[in-house]
Amino acid sequence: MLRQTLYNERYMMFAIGKKFAMMPLMKPRPFSAIHKIASGRFFGLIEQQVYLTYARLFGKIGGLFLLLITLILSLGLHHLITDYGASPAVLLMMMLLNIPGVLFVVIPFSGIFASTTLFHRLEQQNELIIMRSVGFNAWRIVRPIALIGSFLTLLGWINGLWILPLSSQNFNTINRSYRNQEVNITIKAEKFNHLGSGMMLYAKAITPEELYLDVLISIEKPNGSEQTLIARTGQLNGDFNSPGFILRDGTSQEFNPETHEIHSTDFSSYQLKMDEEEVRKRSYWAKSNERFLPDLLFPDLSNSTDKARYNELVAKGHDRLVTPIFFLLLPMLASLLMLHAPFDRRAYMGKVLSTILLCFGLYLLERISLNMAASNIHFLSLTYSILFGTALMIILLLRRTQPLHIDPFSRLRTLVFRKS
Repeated sequence: MLRQTLYNERYMMFAIGKKFAMMPLMKPRPFSAIHKIASGRFFGLIEQQVYLTYARLFGKIGGLFLLLITLILSLGLHHLITDYGASPAVLLMMMLLNIPGVLFVVIPFSGIFASTTLFHRLEQQNELIIMRSVGFNAWRIVRPIALIGSFLTLLGWINGLWILPLSSQNFNTINRSYRNQEVNITIKAEKFNHLGSGMMLYAKAITPEELYLDVLISIEKPNGSEQTLIARTGQLNGDFNSPGFILRDGTSQEFNPETHEIHSTDFSSYQLKMDEEEVRKRSYWAKSNERFLPDLLFPDLSNSTDKARYNELVAKGHDRLVTPIFFLLLPMLASLLMLHAPFDRRAYMGKVLSTILLCFGLYLLERISLNMAASNIHFLSLTYSILFGTALMIILLLRRTQPLHIDPFSRLRTLVFRKS
């Protein structure tokens, strides 16, 4: 890459060399105008090549990760086609609406792999030696990664503030519209059947008389509570447009998210009604991925569900603020680790794997601390400790890695002077 840059600029460099050769005693003033122009032009050409190479690597690796994760998530949406008769266009739309959430995983992983691959190529082809020889310090070498990472961090904040909530709202609206629509669904034995309105039914067997044996019904209510009904037998009451179930000899269990208690009641007969109009009139509790940042950082404490899930909502809000910063920090850390570690061709793969594992470990610790903060808000201090610790590592590596103090034009001046 850099060799091609030097080859393309050979005439400019020889012209500059001739001017240097005319200077007395072969010692040009280091801050002369011609030296500044030559250095700036030469450094700019090298940086441009690093920009383009890193951008291409990031695009290829990120595109592959994005496609793979999106396809995996789409496997969980196939029931919209098989059970609810949705068209492939709806499935494609929901796959696209999943992308803003997937980017929070794709961007840091792609940045780590792209920066590691870039410096692997530079070091294997001895191009890092060239960059250091022409006066590049550690910051000048990783500056393209830092600028691209800063742009991705800004994009991550925009995504978390506006794009992700809007896409999640549209995704859940489409999902609910298909789950709640009044269509004939064939209930199958030994399979979880989605009945709409957050209800799911499982029956071990179905007799020819439409009697369900060993029935389990799970109901997710809008206030966040969950009810589970387990019965020995059950039977559909009425048609499916206005459905209901009669369960016999069973147990009802309901989980209260406010008190974290489970209430259990035995019954000999239980009538479950599923009035679709009544369900549609219930207040819908917006999930964390559907909320904008102010609603996450400052939940409505007058709402019982918001109050019960206060830690979860606040942790998700800090997640949208902190995670995009790692879009910048992790690729820079990977680049500096590759640059700072001593070069050894025999042990080079160990160096690459150690760099990748360290960066992935920091990202994994950040995710774990945020998940712990969803239960106990005090764990947010651990999240910010990881963030500032990573930034401190980068600062120390920038100060520790020093360039080779070699005049980039000394060899060229000598060759031109000899030819003259």
